[in-house]
Amino acid sequence: MGLTIPLLIYDLSILIIGIIAIKKTLEMWKQKEIKYRELTFGLIITLTLLSAIITINYKEMSYWSLFFKIPIIMLFIPYLIYHITEMIKMNSYISKLSLINISYTTLGITFYILIGIFLN
Repeated sequence: MGLTIPLLIYDLSILIIGIIAIKKTLEMWKQKEIKYRELTFGLIITLTLLSAIITINYKEMSYWSLFFKIPIIMLFIPYLIYHITEMIKMNSYISKLSLINISYTTLGITFYILIGIFLN
C-alpha cells in the first residue's frame, strides 16, 4: 500500500508527458515543422539511449532498475531539455529532437506493455 500511490503518480506523469509529446509532435508534423530527417535522427537517438541503458545495466537487468532508469533518462530528462529550450527560445532543433525522442519512447513503452498483455 505504501508504494502504490507514488508508483501511480510516476506512471501517470509518464503517461501525461508522453501524450503531450506525441500531440505536439503530430502538430509540428502537420505544420511541416518536423521533417523526415528529424524523425530519423530522433529514432537514432532513442535507440542509442536505450542501447546504452541496457548495456550499462546488463548484469543487473532487474525489472525495477529498468522501470525507473528508462523513463528518467528517456522521458523526464528530454522533457526538461525540451521545456528549457522552449522557455529560453534557445535552439528549436534540440527542442524538436527532445520531443521526438519522448514520442518514440512513449510509443515503445506502450507497445511493450501491449505485447506483454497479449502474450500473457
